[in-house]
Formats: sequence, C-alpha cells, structure tokens
Amino acid sequence: MDKNNSVDILEIASKIDPGIRPSFRLSGHCKFLLQRIRILITTGNNKVLGLLFIISKALKINNSFLQNYGAITILDYFFQNKSKNPVILFDKPFYYIVDDKPTIYSEYASFMSMLTLILAIVIDDQYGLKTFKKSYSTIIDAGAQIGVFSVYANYFNPNATIYSFEPSKKIFNLLAKNTQNSQNIKIFNLALGESEKTINLLTGNKNPLYGGDAIENSEMVLNQKEKFLNTEEIKMTTIDKLVETNNIQSVDFIKIDTEGYEKNILLGAKETIKKFSPIIVCSAYHLKNDKIEIPKLIKSIDNNYQYHLTKKWEEDFIFYK
Repeated sequence: MDKNNSVDILEIASKIDPGIRPSFRLSGHCKFLLQRIRILITTGNNKVLGLLFIISKALKINNSFLQNYGAITILDYFFQNKSKNPVILFDKPFYYIVDDKPTIYSEYASFMSMLTLILAIVIDDQYGLKTFKKSYSTIIDAGAQIGVFSVYANYFNPNATIYSFEPSKKIFNLLAKNTQNSQNIKIFNLALGESEKTINLLTGNKNPLYGGDAIENSEMVLNQKEKFLNTEEIKMTTIDKLVETNNIQSVDFIKIDTEGYEKNILLGAKETIKKFSPIIVCSAYHLKNDKIEIPKLIKSIDNNYQYHLTKKWEEDFIFYK
C-alpha cells in the first residue's frame, strides 16, 4: 500500500473543532447524507464549511478545485477517487468499507461513520482507556466492530494482549484486516454473553458501521423485530470461558458496547470480575433501565466496586476499585 496516497485519519480528526461535532455526527447518520451536508452549508453553517476545508486539505484537494466548484461538491469529489480505503491509523492501514460493491453514497456514509468512531474513541477517549493513566497487560474488547478501540488500545499499551470479539461475519472480516499487523490483538468471530450456545444475530441497518445489530434474545429486540432486515447464525461464548480456555493470568480492562447485551456479558464474566477486579467500561444507554440495573449487577458480583457515569459521545459507566 502506498502510504503517500492514503489519508492519515488522525490528521483529519485532530483538526475538527469540538463545536462542530453535533452537526458532524448528525450528518454522518442521516439517510440522505450528502443532501444533509448541502443543507448545513447552504443555511450558513460555517463550522461545517470549515470541516470540509479541513478534510479537503488533509486529502490534498487543490485550491483551484475548491475555487471552481466550491465546498458544496467536495465530498462528491472525494468519493469518486480511490485513495480513501484504507486510511492510515497509527501508521498502519485501516479499512472501513463493508460493502463488496459500494456506491459513492455508501462510501461517504462509511467514511463519516469511521471518522465519527475515531473522534469518539481515540480523540475523545470515550471508553476512558487513559483515565487511570496505567498500563494494562490484558484487555477485552466486547463489541470490537472494525477494531478502532482494539487498535487504539494496542497503540496505547503495546505490550498488552487484547482479546477482540465481533459476531458479525462481514464486520469481522474488516476487523481481521485492521488487526493483521498487530500480533498482540487476538480476534474472535464470536459473540460474548451469559453462556456458550449458538444463537441468531439480527441486523437492521443498511450501513453496518452505524451499529444496531442485536442478539435475538436481547431486550433490544423485544417488540421491534420488524426493524431487523437479516438474520445470521453465530456462536457465543463467555468471558469466564475465554479466561479458562486461554489460561489468562490477569484481566485489567473490559470494554463492553454491545447494543443492549451488556448485562448478559457481565453475567458471563462473574468469576473473572471476582478474581481480577478489572476496570469495566460499559455502555449505559441502550436499554431504559441500564442506569439502574447495570450498577446493581456489578455490585452483586463485588460490592467494593465504585463507578461513575460519563458522557463524552454516549453514556458509559466506568467501574473501578
């Protein structure tokens, strides 16, 4: 891969003003993505206009193009070229386009979703990896998706072993590509849960990077099965079984962001939590009662845990002792 013809995604992400992020995130999640950007520009949203010029500079779009065509068509231009996938993340190639035959619109949607993940997880440290300013020897990434957190954790803790779990086969294929140059990241095309079994993963979003997949017995699925488009049979294991099978001698940090399956995963990690007292970072917003039930569950396993609720991009609990 020619790195000189690829985009350093951190160069873009690090220059985006925090004030733009609500509009930026919205533009990345709208159904008609380019149209939304156009609306923001034409209604005088100067911060969005500034974002486009930041991206254009990072992607080496020349000034004459901007002068002749204006920022309103910049993104259309970007995704008619071939140099965006992969981008460079921590000096290694990072892939983000899931579709085998992507359209310009799906490429843009994937790019914006990936950039949003970089902003949240790396730039803003959403899961608090650096909160305790310590090194970790073993990290578990439940809901690894395309690997942003795992790659970030590997960069931040180069001597740590990272166990990354992603149940969706399509997404896992990207995770495998994004971690192939990182020997300390061990990847598993499995779901984590409360027991070992075969179960269905329900998928509902046309752009997989947006999230929204759910295990069929998740509370997320109750009374809304009609919103899911496809079903994929997957294997599930537990964190306790992972630790036992791999003879893991310590677990220092567990990150869980699994679309409403967080409590199930914690139930399958009881012995690991009791034995190793890891820092646990867990999504707190997927289900209505998460803010009550997740702390109650952790306290039932080990009452000595303290916790606080953070909201950088989304609401997350950080549990620690």
